[in-house]
Amino acid sequence: MNIGIEATNITRGGGLNHLIYILKFLQHSQFSIEKIFIWTNMGIMNELPKFSWIDVIDSKINNNFSLFKWNKYTLEKKLIENSCDVLFVPGGIYLGKFRPYVSMAQNLLPFDKVERKKYKYSKEFFRYLVLEKLQKKTFDNSDGTIFLSNYSKSVIADDKIKMKSLVIYHGIDKSFFNIKKRKSIPMNNYKKPIKLLYVSIINHYKNQINVVKAINILDQQGVNVELKLIGPSYKPALSKLNSCILSLKKIQGKVNYIGNIKHKDLSKYYNEADIFIFASSCETFGMILLEAMASGLPIACSNISSMPEILKKNGEYFNPNDPISISKAIMKIVLNTDKINYSKKVLNRAKDFSWEKCSYQTFKYLKSVMKKNYRKV
Repeated sequence: MNIGIEATNITRGGGLNHLIYILKFLQHSQFSIEKIFIWTNMGIMNELPKFSWIDVIDSKINNNFSLFKWNKYTLEKKLIENSCDVLFVPGGIYLGKFRPYVSMAQNLLPFDKVERKKYKYSKEFFRYLVLEKLQKKTFDNSDGTIFLSNYSKSVIADDKIKMKSLVIYHGIDKSFFNIKKRKSIPMNNYKKPIKLLYVSIINHYKNQINVVKAINILDQQGVNVELKLIGPSYKPALSKLNSCILSLKKIQGKVNYIGNIKHKDLSKYYNEADIFIFASSCETFGMILLEAMASGLPIACSNISSMPEILKKNGEYFNPNDPISISKAIMKIVLNTDKINYSKKVLNRAKDFSWEKCSYQTFKYLKSVMKKNYRKV
């Protein structure tokens, strides 16, 4: 079996990590895979695993017109030339005629009308509208679609898509399990600052502003807390966040935006933190949440989107749109004397996820779709 992977729109973040790990842990002989052809961009070619049975090819896309031409016409020719039996589209958009193909839904924002309104009339707003149309068409025409959670499937898929889809959870980098063993910390005496950590892109749907307002509420209640924010930023959201912090003068020294750091360096910050906060209101899966779970940190978490499905009953939940709710969830952890139990529960739940399992399920599904829709050349 030869597999083609269309990855021209995968450039960084969770999409890139997913592709790297499912290839890294793939036992190709188990599925009788002779060759995998990956069409991508120069920026990530050197980051993908190097095996004799993988060919990574530069699709040479340099503008939107060439991208459309590639996706609609050229890719089909390349797939046929290389005798590909099935196409995998992890980036979620394919407009060509090659069949069979399996798509994947990794971005929930284009389908979340409530969250989309936060970008109204901006460039991002119209980009999400276009993405919704293109991805919906891709999912409708596919021979199978992979969803990252039951929640994202319920939001995106109509009955037609649900009948030919599968939920496959992401895995977790095992290095996150090597973070220091948690000890019970008497955080309720407030003598030392309680160190809170939130790792994620600064963006409207991540609700960092509401987290900062929750920190202000806790400070007014005499709770000694510090917050570190880590991740890249969407400029308009970062500007609003900075304005919020400046307006709350008493906590300016207690909120620290570190910026973006390399993924491999995150373990240091997980080690230093006492509580992890995840306040997103729109996630297909919640990869960052899973990494925090593997670190064994007590977690105060958003109660909407896919988060309850991933974390289950192993954290304290809050309404991400309500700073008071966020502050109360944090206080529940602060006042709980059995914090080791928090750590054990989230750690055990994190062990349910693995890249080996994700890789196996993904390529098993690709093979089943290929067999069901065998190409007659």
